[in-house]
Amino acid sequence: MKLDKILIVHPSRGRPEMARMHSQLLMQNRTSACEFRYVFSLDQDDPSCLAYSDSLKRCEFPYEVLLAPNKGVIEAVNRAASSIVNEDVIINMSDDIASTSGWDSRLSAFVSTINPPMYLVQPVDMDNGESIPVVQIMSSALHHRLGYILPPCYDTMYADNDLIESCRLLGAVFQIGRASCRERV
Repeated sequence: MKLDKILIVHPSRGRPEMARMHSQLLMQNRTSACEFRYVFSLDQDDPSCLAYSDSLKRCEFPYEVLLAPNKGVIEAVNRAASSIVNEDVIINMSDDIASTSGWDSRLSAFVSTINPPMYLVQPVDMDNGESIPVVQIMSSALHHRLGYILPPCYDTMYADNDLIESCRLLGAVFQIGRASCRERV
């Protein structure tokens, strides 16, 4: 599969500076020509809303803000992911995930080796990466099939466990990491 455009969804609550710093780092560490759309998904009832407005103004990349009455992080993630237009991949970013230089080039190269249109890329070189998808990276075709990034029946815990098991049943999990192993599980 070819990776031309990425939708990055970034739910955040109560951590405006952390959200800005990690998003800025992610964008600075890009090395490919992949287009991207960055969407911050924020909660209407977050007391930090004004601080987000001030903090995000310092971002050096284009972004959108989705402010909604989310009941939790899963709703914030899924709401932002539902804004997908013509992106090939959705990445669920978070305030506490760092990136390394060339992450997008490595992802693009890896995705080019995947044939089925439905896939979940599972980084296995992260903490807990072998058991659960710490960062959710999913094709738009898989998102369309599932209708979500994280199963909406959860509040927080075990949603990523459910996601990985559902994707395994579909034969849609592809592991990346440890010298770019390519393993379908």
